[in-house]
Amino acid sequence: MESLSGFKVVGAPLSGVPARQEALVTRLTEAYSLATGLSVHSDTITEDMVGYHAWKRIDPSTPAAIIECGFMGGDRYLLTEEPERVAVGIANGLASFLRDEPPGATPTTIP
Repeated sequence: MESLSGFKVVGAPLSGVPARQEALVTRLTEAYSLATGLSVHSDTITEDMVGYHAWKRIDPSTPAAIIECGFMGGDRYLLTEEPERVAVGIANGLASFLRDEPPGATPTTIP
């Protein structure tokens, strides 16, 4: 069996602020990839992610995203032995979004 590697980020399907939400997804994707070295693995986005039950509890005016940080097969070492890289990728993506940095800007590294 093939060991999959990569991550994915999905925004809430019925967002009332689609441009802001897309910015959140973009910043998380860029920063997470930079911090972890992983690529997006969009072929494995599931209906469970798109239809995530918590989307119904988030106000439509709030940008929202869910991130799957990697696969236990191909990314186990990163996820279990280097969790700080995972955390930095997420933190940098959120910081970039909150600073309203343009797409493609190198996010400031959170220590």
